[in-house]
Amino acid sequence: MTLTLGSLFGYPSEDRIALWVAGGQDGQCLYWCHYDGSKLVVERFPDLTDTAPPSFDRSGKRFLVVSGGSVRLYKYPNGPELGRIAWLLEDDPPAETVSFLGDRHAVVHSGNGRLFLIDLRQMQIVEEISICGHEPRPVRELYLNLQDDLDLCSDLSTFMPLQSGGFLSIHQELPSKSIADWRDQLLTWKIPYS
Repeated sequence: MTLTLGSLFGYPSEDRIALWVAGGQDGQCLYWCHYDGSKLVVERFPDLTDTAPPSFDRSGKRFLVVSGGSVRLYKYPNGPELGRIAWLLEDDPPAETVSFLGDRHAVVHSGNGRLFLIDLRQMQIVEEISICGHEPRPVRELYLNLQDDLDLCSDLSTFMPLQSGGFLSIHQELPSKSIADWRDQLLTWKIPYS
């Protein structure tokens, strides 16, 4: 495999990091890294060869990834797989970003920028989340050159969790007639849940 991209992702304790390695069409995989006092130890997570970056729970005992068109929950560091959510929207697969929301829930966005709340006990999507002013609407309303597309989408590009329990997201200011006119907007928001 030829390394084309490697990104570091934080772990809940400062003595470890996750390395996400993408080899283009050769797949993507995860490595766990820590310093043992004398050397850097790097271990590959088994059985994932096409995965998005990980998201860890607060304790570091579990992590989520998007892989093979589904959201998967694993025990850290070497498994087993604790659950998998079959994705029901065939034309709008899960995108790469997934994040824990407390211990029992997670948030994931789709390729069309829609947000979904996942119940991790039931391993299923329980609700679609709308950010005020950035609600899903027909693709043709946001992308003027796609007038025949009736699917739903939003202007969400990506999001990340904040220490405060909220989220930071990037949104494209749309619609626009030209890609050169697109501007990004940052938002912070919270999801009320019980």
